Amino acid sequence: MKNALKIMTILMGLVLFVIVLLQSVELATFNEKFFKKEFAKLNVAQSIGISETDLERVTKNLLDYMKGDIDDLNLEIDINGQTRYFFSEREILHMIDVEELFQNGYFIRNIGVIFLIIGLIISVMKSDKNLFFKNILIGYGLGFAILVVSALIISTDFNKYFTIFHEIFFDNDLWILDPSVDLLINIVPLQFFIDICIRLVTIFSILSILIIGFGTGNLLYIKNKSVLKFK
Repeated sequence: MKNALKIMTILMGLVLFVIVLLQSVELATFNEKFFKKEFAKLNVAQSIGISETDLERVTKNLLDYMKGDIDDLNLEIDINGQTRYFFSEREILHMIDVEELFQNGYFIRNIGVIFLIIGLIISVMKSDKNLFFKNILIGYGLGFAILVVSALIISTDFNKYFTIFHEIFFDNDLWILDPSVDLLINIVPLQFFIDICIRLVTIFSILSILIIGFGTGNLLYIKNKSVLKFK
């Protein structure tokens, strides 16, 4: 029984890691102010011949679509004095895949939360508090270590691993876009993804410090309480 509880609580730590990572992705991505700042930095509006107002409309529509709030991605926009749909058919098909990826992420996160709640109820009834926090930290630390190693590897050649990411998560080549034709790759070029990854790492690191600090603080509290009890 003890071994089963140990495995379960370590798994809870890993699941918590996955939940925090997925939530960090959501927080890093769905922020219109960040997009606006990046577009200004990369001079997106002028480079594609679109007004700042229309670019903000496109951004809001894009984010709402990825969240699953709307079904129609496209908008009619004035580009270089001509009215046209912003996204091509190829871009729309790719964004359908992207939206599905985000929905799968939401599903995994929600299932993870359910698992944590059930595990927490069982742990409160059956597990020693000291071992509970210790095993949670072990599981979370394991996931964190894997992420750190992965991040270090990716940082050696972001472009290479960005391509590998797409080859793993997409079963087609719709993500391969032509900058001379497709506007999507012009509003979110490689530098945009580098910046959003930095933002993601920052958010995830802050949340992880809070979680690890909370767990460590509880371990120290339980340890000191036990010492005082036996004095």
